[in-house]
Amino acid sequence: MHIFDFRNQLIDDYASYINSFIQIRDPQINQYVQQKLQEGVLWPEPLIQLNPFFAPGESIDELVAQGVLHPGCARIFRKDKSVPTSFPSSITCCAMAAGTASGPSSSTL
Repeated sequence: MHIFDFRNQLIDDYASYINSFIQIRDPQINQYVQQKLQEGVLWPEPLIQLNPFFAPGESIDELVAQGVLHPGCARIFRKDKSVPTSFPSSITCCAMAAGTASGPSSSTL
């Protein structure tokens, strides 16, 4: 399973759990609470970080060429974004293991 699919499934399961015990009788309050739950106030967006303290893996350009990462990643993950030919960033070994636990994905990092 792709890491973001896993995150979405986890959020769906948690939302189902939360909704299983919320019983609000007042329609206005119930509508407000349901709206806030739909907006995701209980679960933040995924956080992506690049940490140089892990063993280096393949470069972003290599992973884009292999079809593992979206082509836009080659432009975004550069050390100097103002210079298109600047040194590309690399993915750490643990990030690759987490991001491709079920095999390569052609979506995003």
